Amino acid sequence: MKVADLKQRTIAGIAWSTGAHAGTQVIQFAIGVLLARLLSPEEFGLIGMVLVFSGFAGLFAEFGFASAIVQRDRVSELNRSSIFWLNLLIGCALALIFAGAAPLIADFFRSPQLEPIARALSLMFIIGAVGIVPRALLQKRMVFDRLARIEIVSSLAAGLLAVGLALAGFGVWSLVSQYLAAALITTGMALALCGWSPRLIYSRAAVRELLGYSANLFGFKFVNYWSRTADNLLIGRLIGSAGLGIYTRAYSLMLLPITHVIRTISRVMFPALAAVQNDKPRVARIYLRSTRMIALVSFPMMFGLFAVAEPFVLTLFGERWAGVVPVLSILCGVGVLQAVTNPVGWIYQSQGRTDWMFRWGVGASLFTVLALVIGASYGSVEAVAWAYLIANVLLFYPCIAIPGRLIGMTFSDLVNELWPLGLCAGTMAFLVWGLGRSLPPGWPVGAVLSIQVAVGVALDVALVPLLCRSAFDEVVTLFREQRQRLRVRATVA
Repeated sequence: MKVADLKQRTIAGIAWSTGAHAGTQVIQFAIGVLLARLLSPEEFGLIGMVLVFSGFAGLFAEFGFASAIVQRDRVSELNRSSIFWLNLLIGCALALIFAGAAPLIADFFRSPQLEPIARALSLMFIIGAVGIVPRALLQKRMVFDRLARIEIVSSLAAGLLAVGLALAGFGVWSLVSQYLAAALITTGMALALCGWSPRLIYSRAAVRELLGYSANLFGFKFVNYWSRTADNLLIGRLIGSAGLGIYTRAYSLMLLPITHVIRTISRVMFPALAAVQNDKPRVARIYLRSTRMIALVSFPMMFGLFAVAEPFVLTLFGERWAGVVPVLSILCGVGVLQAVTNPVGWIYQSQGRTDWMFRWGVGASLFTVLALVIGASYGSVEAVAWAYLIANVLLFYPCIAIPGRLIGMTFSDLVNELWPLGLCAGTMAFLVWGLGRSLPPGWPVGAVLSIQVAVGVALDVALVPLLCRSAFDEVVTLFREQRQRLRVRATVA
């Protein structure tokens, strides 16, 4: 792919993905607030218990084939159709197994209500399997305007359905319906928009062509999944559904800006880096610039969320969710670190070294799970959050340094790119936190939050051009180039 063409498609992809994820984030956040007002922490905890196991089983349905399709230079029709039918077969098998294991899941968490919930959510495996190849093809072609439509429509429709059912008194089943509806809409739209349908052909040789890459990627996702969900598993088992509801609400608030920022750029950067995978200095330059862009957005979000955690939670969710405040404050530190470490998967995958990715995942996951077990043994969700933060701090350096060797990038290269952004966000958060402590104690929490957010935004807007000029100029340039590109397209049309 030509440099100019790749740059244009990357910029356009980031613009579409940013718009889609901004819209999706607003929708999901608003729906989440409404559902938190209508449902209890226990009900969120119940759905969180089932999702621990359903999310794990979902890894087998995809098995890393979607990323293999994106990374591979040429994918034949035989490859596409064979992977489609294999994924569908695996999805059907997983649905039967998961439905059959529903009583065991209920017994493990000592909660009989989980059995029918698990059986209902087993349908997600079949629905999701159908959409794996169509979504991968849309990403490979970098047609992110279509992916944007899918995300926004599925989030809005499924969220409104859940709110309607919650208002009607369906309780935890409103959350179950939300997950099923989102999967169904996403898959249906991906099939309709990708311009491809599977043929009745299958070849084991065509599957084996992608298996080496996908198997190592699956292995990494396997161990990484349990390192990221062991906290939910341990809290659900040892502390209960109420504690898990508090923890998952705090964790989702921390992840909401981070995952959307990273996923926004990841969908674009993975295929873009794969297209120039042999030019390692260029891959390193693109990676550093992309990570700086992520930090420019995510650092103020995480530092700012830490500064306003108490009025934020009490204003949006009410007093019964007050237990979220200390957990969220701790997890904001995790969010800062993960904003930097999560994108390293682009390096492993674009360079075709999912074997390195798998080996790192095994070691890091075992260390993280051990830390979480120690935290859960103290019997509080705050202890689990502290254990998770400490594990992320200790793993931070090797998480960056190991994949950096694949493209000639050092840990100090990344630090030099990011420290001004951290200084800017930290200064803003400290001033906002101090402002909150200086306001009269009798003020409504909503008023305190409004003032802190307004001042925080103003400070960030003032400090970024001053302390982080190069990152600010780069983002401005990207938006100007995309605006000019849209004007040219409009003129041609």
